[in-house]
Amino acid sequence: MRLQAGAPDLAASVDGAYVVCAGERLTLYAQATRAELASAPLDGPADVAFVGADRLLVVVPGDGRSQLCGYALPSLELVATLELEGRLRVVTAVPGRALVATESLEQPRIVALTTKILVESIPLREPLLVATAAPEDRLLAASRTRDAQLECWDPFLRRALFRLNLPLLPRAQLAGFSARRRLLWIAAAGPTGTLEVFRFSDGRLQARVDLGAHIAGAAGHPESPRLIVATRPTEEAAVQLTELDFVAGERRELTTPVAPRAMCVVEGAQPALVLVDHGAPVWMALGAAATSDAIAATTPAMPPATPAPAKAAHPRVSNPADWRGKLHATRSAATAPASASVPATAPAIAPVADAGEGAPHWRGSLCDWAERQLAAPRRALDPPSWPDDSPLATTIARLALDDAPARALALVYGARLCGHAAVPAATVARALDGDDAAWSEALGHGLLARLGLARAHAGRLAPTTAAARFLDGAPARVPILTGGASDAELPSGNRRLDGGIERLADLGARLAERYGYDVALVHVDDKKPARMLAWKLVEARLHGAWPLIDVIIKAAPWADALDEGPSVVVVRGEEVPAAIAALPPL
Repeated sequence: MRLQAGAPDLAASVDGAYVVCAGERLTLYAQATRAELASAPLDGPADVAFVGADRLLVVVPGDGRSQLCGYALPSLELVATLELEGRLRVVTAVPGRALVATESLEQPRIVALTTKILVESIPLREPLLVATAAPEDRLLAASRTRDAQLECWDPFLRRALFRLNLPLLPRAQLAGFSARRRLLWIAAAGPTGTLEVFRFSDGRLQARVDLGAHIAGAAGHPESPRLIVATRPTEEAAVQLTELDFVAGERRELTTPVAPRAMCVVEGAQPALVLVDHGAPVWMALGAAATSDAIAATTPAMPPATPAPAKAAHPRVSNPADWRGKLHATRSAATAPASASVPATAPAIAPVADAGEGAPHWRGSLCDWAERQLAAPRRALDPPSWPDDSPLATTIARLALDDAPARALALVYGARLCGHAAVPAATVARALDGDDAAWSEALGHGLLARLGLARAHAGRLAPTTAAARFLDGAPARVPILTGGASDAELPSGNRRLDGGIERLADLGARLAERYGYDVALVHVDDKKPARMLAWKLVEARLHGAWPLIDVIIKAAPWADALDEGPSVVVVRGEEVPAAIAALPPL
């Protein structure tokens, strides 16, 4: 990265294998040995970009025209050239593609380099404000318009995928990713040197840094939490370098062996800051950055995955003594995802707390994440946090969902809010890390399907109507009687109760008073009793009520629709299914 006009350009490959310097000549260095590998002549100052493991793009702007050159690595053999009108520059690069534009950031184009150079226009609004490489080999770009917003683009299809709902600094000039691509940083022009850090999964502001001088450049690696920022108080002043660690929250002023005119950062076993003044590059060793795994503090604290065997009983059956709390749960730190916290930081990088009324609604954050996950179906993205008293957290708590079904439910519900009735099973499975349990959940053989929260059809997974209504905050469609003050032990499993001619409401009132639980009156009189019983049981479970079941259709089979309980089945008369007659009495 150049830190002043007329300086050489300097770049490091993402894999940390090479460093290239475009000065009077184009020179390639090995990071491991810091030895020169190859050199080639240049016709003038140039921009460089690694566009693959074995390709380097060089853009040499001339008088009204620019020369694009493609080189093979590590030999720097010239493999392709192309001349285009206008003075062009490299804006950013992703594997296989580079984004170039004029010096005024207009006429953006995508450049592909193989054995030849291919150039295609991309319909980004002009002029560009900022652009950077994003996760999943995407482009993140914003235009200098009145309502400037960051948009994620597919550089191969050259189309927009989604828009980020985050406030963009009006004078943003640089952007990039850090901490395993979980944090997005944006730097603004101006005398205060403001840099803001956002959590990419939901766009929430995590930290703000005021460096107190104009930002001349910034360099880092998307997998590392470290960012080196170059500042200068005035155009004539020398550049000062500051090292920021977004995980440790530390800020350190660096003393450099040369006055740098360009820089790049190499991470790996031997992290280093590479600097160029007027001669050959100089390597300056850097200390180890904080582990990027610490950034998990800014992502939802999902409970550890503890998949049970396929025939294992649900926790409300295997541990009925704990079910009183589950039935009445509205928030549970043990089973619901905890609200995301800001990583502990020193005052040098001040964390920004969520702004109460200004914080985005949890459903909005869920939609943003679902849109990103649907747009990047081959990679599991970190879900956002949601309040402990939200319907989603309540569902996870009451039905004791572990990580995989909880994340799958969040995804299919978020997709539903975005207008997608169902999500492809492949997308769901990959969002759950793609193991056997993930595919079982995605194909409708997992806990969500067994509990009646999701259904699979034609290779797609969708929330059931009962689950979607509860997550939407809709009222229950089954009458629910409030429990009394009793603390009697809840009978485990399914029980039968001789109802005689007593009304269901009277039976429910007695049970609610005797046992102290909310009781759901599940009256089944449909021609398809099994279907009606199934969705009413789901609604009762979601609303934290003990189902009291009265089925008046005797001829049709319906007993198979019963779940593992706890519930009570009212028995009237002698025409009782054998499976119900075999239940223990209440």
